[in-house]
Amino acid sequence: MLEWKRQQDEERRAKALKESRDELQLIMDAWSRARHIEEFFERARKDIEARAGEEKAVLLEKLERARGIFGTPDPIQKLRAWRLPEER
Repeated sequence: MLEWKRQQDEERRAKALKESRDELQLIMDAWSRARHIEEFFERARKDIEARAGEEKAVLLEKLERARGIFGTPDPIQKLRAWRLPEER
């Protein structure tokens, strides 16, 4: 009985570790995507600002609307919600 309980505890710990690592990997992927999105919008804004006239205004409007579609990703919020293996 003690051996069975020890084995069950070990399986539970291994499962919690795997779930925690998998979730952390998803957070890291989301963080990478968020940085990529932010870099795109920053670079696009700089490039648009270098233009003149009506084209600049039209492109800035499009860029703002595009940003509205994506919103502002916040990977820190996901990290706050992440649980360590021992918290599972």
